[in-house]
Amino acid sequence: MEQSSFSHAEEKKALPYLKPAGFAFGTAAKTAVQPEENKSIFKELSLLQASPWREVEWSEDRKDTLMEYISFYKPSCEGVSQARVLLLGPVGAGKSSFISSVQSAFSGRVTNRAMVGNSSASFTKKFSPEQPVRSETVGYVKKPLLKDKVHCVVFVVDASKISTYPKSLSDTFQQLRDHISDLGVHQVALLTHVDKICPDTARDITQVYKSMIVHQTINKAGALLGMSTSYIVPVKNYSSELDLNKNTDILLLSAVDHILQYVDLYFQDNVATESVSTLSWK
Repeated sequence: MEQSSFSHAEEKKALPYLKPAGFAFGTAAKTAVQPEENKSIFKELSLLQASPWREVEWSEDRKDTLMEYISFYKPSCEGVSQARVLLLGPVGAGKSSFISSVQSAFSGRVTNRAMVGNSSASFTKKFSPEQPVRSETVGYVKKPLLKDKVHCVVFVVDASKISTYPKSLSDTFQQLRDHISDLGVHQVALLTHVDKICPDTARDITQVYKSMIVHQTINKAGALLGMSTSYIVPVKNYSSELDLNKNTDILLLSAVDHILQYVDLYFQDNVATESVSTLSWK
């Protein structure tokens, strides 16, 4: 899987919606919480459900199965050699960290090769209105084939900032989702930093699908994105860790598996159309 963008023709159309106001903003200040209040809040947030609201097999075999599937994944469409996935989200949401974390799972050690955005300069700068894609832009594809297009869009939001995101971001997400839907591209979402909102999940990531606060935050993410929660999966990226954790890897790899399911749906939806288009261009 690679981080990529729309085919250039599609990206040009999307530019008006990708403004700094929507994707480049500082973290809103939070009201200070007194120690006793903080203690009571964490006591409330640490409640776990008796049964998980999604089932995950936390075993070495499951990790191996996911790694093998992803490693040998091949698009079902002839002429397409790899899945092209676009990650979109606010600066600092964890887009780059997610990519690095998945790479870490496959390399067998924690690596931090990707740049992590913490200011308005981050990777979202490539979508700045001041840097529009034009027909004369190097690499511009006038008639993109299926292999040149984005096959799935992944929205990335930070669980610890869900309540502080501005209303304007929800509007931006909705504009983006409407445009992307018009292009026939499936969309899913990642909820990052789930370990920061739930102490039980921070201690043991296998509790993520028993955590009431994670469940509630996914519902909030669904409202923010205007998306069904069935499309949203929680992840924990590697940040300060020096060693890999099997269960963290399983959650990350499960997210990739989730994404690839919708990549395959895109191919199923578009393979017939692509065949007709290819013939018409000859």
